[in-house]
Amino acid sequence: PWRVAYIDEGQGPPVVLLHGCPFHAFQWRDLIPRLEDTRRVLAPDLLGLGDTQVKLTDDYRLPNDLRMVVGFLDALGVEQADFVAADHGAATLQLLMRDHPDRIRRAVITNAEAYDQWPSEPERPYLRLIVSPWTGPLFRFALGSTWVQREVFSIAVHRKEAFTDEVLHAYRRALIATPERWARLQRFFT
Repeated sequence: PWRVAYIDEGQGPPVVLLHGCPFHAFQWRDLIPRLEDTRRVLAPDLLGLGDTQVKLTDDYRLPNDLRMVVGFLDALGVEQADFVAADHGAATLQLLMRDHPDRIRRAVITNAEAYDQWPSEPERPYLRLIVSPWTGPLFRFALGSTWVQREVFSIAVHRKEAFTDEVLHAYRRALIATPERWARLQRFFT
């Protein structure tokens, strides 16, 4: 039921990259060129994040991300792949490991979300600001500021300098470029 936005680069055995939250496949921009000479690199945007088309009434929870990933693999004729997953994508991959282990050749998981510990303490104030009907519009406006973006996104990285202007633009576009994208982000976090 979803039109999945994805990157498909290179040739060879497939490797699927599953991104974290609140990011999208752009997260893998530095890794893809290192793999594409020897691998077919597939990087979908998960539900409610990036450019995969969803409705506000859709359920963005992990079981549906799992359904989306399996359908994505089926649509591309990929029976089995290696996976690299981080954060929210790692949580999705864990469900794939449980329900469809035959689809996985090898898996690398990093920084996996643990839902009894998510959102983390540093994330909670921002999530409250995003989903609140009173502060949400103000926070969306504040996210237009590069300084605010660096502060908010810095909880996701070890080094703040990783957020170059190009990176901030890519993530800002996916999250707040239109009222619909902002509403989708709010829906994702509720």
